[in-house]
Amino acid sequence: MSPATPHRRRDDVRLATDLRLFHVYRLLSTSYLFLPVLITFFVSRGLDFTHIALLNTVYALTAIVFEVPTGALADRFGRCRAMMLGSLLMAIGCVVDYNGRDFWTFALGEGLLALGMTLTSGADSAYLYDLLLSYGREHEYRRHEGSATAAKLLGAAAALVAGGFVGRAAPAVTYA
Repeated sequence: MSPATPHRRRDDVRLATDLRLFHVYRLLSTSYLFLPVLITFFVSRGLDFTHIALLNTVYALTAIVFEVPTGALADRFGRCRAMMLGSLLMAIGCVVDYNGRDFWTFALGEGLLALGMTLTSGADSAYLYDLLLSYGREHEYRRHEGSATAAKLLGAAAALVAGGFVGRAAPAVTYA
């Protein structure tokens, strides 16, 4: 056994752990329980369809305006930090929406959700590539990105089904 073998095994274990955690992150990253009942929730809080459409505009414009700058922030300050901050902002956006009772509160919540999304968008893929590169395994990127994307889609699909069932009885619970 060569002297490098114990280090290689530790590195393999560390990488395997990091990859598992990344897959869990991706599984949960788009698990939006509230999507199937979004309109019902906003209507139950007194918004009309015009205001709901305007909230969608707030989300979309925030995403468009901040997509490139937040990518630059992730490059400058670290992809993992951007992913954590983005996830935190999305959670805060859900809390704001959960507690919302008027258009401006919901606009703030939707803006936070969109800003959080832009911080994670792309930073997660770059993080994965950097992780693999740090172990000299960047040639495995496509395989791991594919399985992580599958986890993300599975999480989204499961959340849509679960959110529909949960939200049928109590739409606000899907934000909690």
